[in-house]
Amino acid sequence: MLNNNKNKAVSCSPVLNLPINFLVVALAFSPVINAAESRSAEGVESSERTENIPEILVTDELNLPTLRTQVFEAERNVYKLFSELNDDDYYDIECHREISTGTQISEINCRPNYIDKLRLLYADDNITSRGYIEIPQSVLNKHQQDMLEIMQKLLLENEELQQAVQAHSILSQTLKARTSDE
Repeated sequence: MLNNNKNKAVSCSPVLNLPINFLVVALAFSPVINAAESRSAEGVESSERTENIPEILVTDELNLPTLRTQVFEAERNVYKLFSELNDDDYYDIECHREISTGTQISEINCRPNYIDKLRLLYADDNITSRGYIEIPQSVLNKHQQDMLEIMQKLLLENEELQQAVQAHSILSQTLKARTSDE
């Protein structure tokens, strides 16, 4: 596991929070997913329904470090499934271990491939005084909208991706509830 090493942070805080926002929008489609599942199950006999029972997540007994790791792994699983199902590599989400300037602590940052490609495209003309490459917000918005449309389509078509998003949601909500109690 990634969090067993010293000087390594387990973080999936992506550049510009695009993948996190991506999951939030995907989770907003959970009612659509649940409604579609219930309509498709209406004509199915009860014996067939029991064959498709999803895996149940038990989160009450997990300690916080384990729960954080599972949230991280569930998030990466959603990204992996999305990238496998998505036909356009430009929108695949990849995770990279990176070390920020001024520190020796590495983090795992996840972001769509188009972020890196846009950084290269805009690198010459748009470097800020702090050394960041500034991509115009209108360009980012267009790419993010395209990516969200792809995700919506894939969520409606793929049960495995639906289950991965739901598992991430359950784990994230459990972690949020546990950390707000402390």
